[in-house]
Amino acid sequence: MGEKSVQKKRYIVEKAREVFVEKGFKKVTMKDIVEACDISRGGLYLYFENTSQIFMEVLRMESEEADDVFSDSITEDATAADILLLFLKEQKKELLRKKNTLTQATYEFYFENELPKRDNILKKQFDSAVKIIEKLIEAGAFPVGKTNLDQFATGLVGIRSPYGEVKNALDPELISGGSSSGSAVSVALGMAAFSLGTDTAGSGRVPAALNCLVGYKPSLGAWSTKGVVPACASLDCVTVFANSLEDAEKVNLAARGVDEECCWSREYKEPLPKLPKKICLAKDGVTFYGPYEDIYKAKWEQAKKRIEDMGITVEYIDYTMFSKAASILYDGPWVAERWKDLGDFVESHPGKVFPVTETILRSGDKPEHTARKVFEAMHQLQEYRIRARHILKDAVLVMPTAGGTFKRDDVRKDPISTNSQMGLYTNHCNLLDMCAIAVPENTADTSIPFGITIFSLSDQEGEILGTAEQFLKTQSIPFAVCGLHKKGFPLESQLTELGASYRESVNTAPHYRLYRLDTVPEKPGMVYDDKKGAAIAVDIYELPVVSVGAFLGEIRKPLCIGDVELSDGRIVKGFLCEEYGLANAKEITDIGKYEV
Repeated sequence: MGEKSVQKKRYIVEKAREVFVEKGFKKVTMKDIVEACDISRGGLYLYFENTSQIFMEVLRMESEEADDVFSDSITEDATAADILLLFLKEQKKELLRKKNTLTQATYEFYFENELPKRDNILKKQFDSAVKIIEKLIEAGAFPVGKTNLDQFATGLVGIRSPYGEVKNALDPELISGGSSSGSAVSVALGMAAFSLGTDTAGSGRVPAALNCLVGYKPSLGAWSTKGVVPACASLDCVTVFANSLEDAEKVNLAARGVDEECCWSREYKEPLPKLPKKICLAKDGVTFYGPYEDIYKAKWEQAKKRIEDMGITVEYIDYTMFSKAASILYDGPWVAERWKDLGDFVESHPGKVFPVTETILRSGDKPEHTARKVFEAMHQLQEYRIRARHILKDAVLVMPTAGGTFKRDDVRKDPISTNSQMGLYTNHCNLLDMCAIAVPENTADTSIPFGITIFSLSDQEGEILGTAEQFLKTQSIPFAVCGLHKKGFPLESQLTELGASYRESVNTAPHYRLYRLDTVPEKPGMVYDDKKGAAIAVDIYELPVVSVGAFLGEIRKPLCIGDVELSDGRIVKGFLCEEYGLANAKEITDIGKYEV
């Protein structure tokens, strides 16, 4: 191609970029680009066959320009930290651009088109990054951004960052959990289908629990950690956050595998869901903390009941050994590994490390962390590992992911002890060479998020998958009924035959009106009215999630399902009535309940 043709092609690409910025990708036609370039249709088709080809060329040009900017800014004496900082600044700049950005178009393009296995521009951008990302891109994943986290993955709260605190996706006053805080919140807010995090002491599980997600921590070495900035290299894992167990499993299968360039990599068989012979629960030693202590205790009791109803043998065990193993991470010499990996950066960049984080990192440089203490801890830990293998052979351990949560203000006032409490039931995992899955206890009740974690031995990932699947099948939602489905009424059997169980009789908030509908058979209809409404008596049932579809199929117009506010402020799903259904209906709001 001659110089004139090269310039012409570049002109087309530059003009096309403006069109893609304005319209995205889906709405752009070849006619739009012809008009933007002010050339003939034949002149455009001389260079490109379709909009996909043009957009790929736009991305290629963007990638080359980014490489030039990046390379020109790096001096010969630049350190790794300097390069990383520059890279993150460029990424941040792109994410914050409100105009002249291809973000929308890129989303649309990669969701509509199969990603090329070779010559993949996105993959090339990550060639020097985490190996796992390369594998996920090859499998069809599309990276959409980078997220904030507790600096150097040192924290379980999500507020230890020089770039600001990450707010909980469900309640911005609550902590998001850490260290992979932004990763979890991005998925919980619907910004991404899944996200990656790391997990040394619980960083890939605590944020999952606090944002009602699935957090999957594979066995040590199952995923490559090449390219990961280490926290404790011998314990670090890359993890995934997802809205469903199915999505987490798909990412796991794509990401795992032996990496010869990673010294921690190990070979494992592909984990297939399998039910364990028994489920272990702590007979004592489970403590709860923080302002929501009572709520967490009640939710744990609900979770235990669901576990006991799963049809798998339950054994209550002494949890003391697991607690002792957990204490080794920060109370013992293992914290010295963090200082070994990060100490040089801290020393050479005064004032750049978040104060609390620096305090924790420097604790690894204490003179008492001698070689003797390290070996004592290693030997003790090996004893614990042998005992864990005995206890958990063909079995899983289930614990609360966290024993409580805090408001962000609470953690600022007491940053050390609050963070330590968040790791009470997570710190032991990697030290004991275990795998784990964190799952929500009940996604329908998200006012105060709570979840459980299923643990097992490194070669028993199938058991945690199988247990998680079985537990989630017992998931239920609270459902409010005001008429014939109430306890003792003629249609109660429609609920009980689907596995629903009566929980309680309560009143709604005083925002509803109740009618006897002119239907055959007669049924009640409840409508929202925050001005002339009253409290209405309703029964609350726990309806299994797996039965929701079948139950919806039984509902006949003009009834529908909506949010019902209860007198104590809870929001549950329940029966409401479409406005058109009130024709010829008799109002019975003053009675406050429906009677046959």
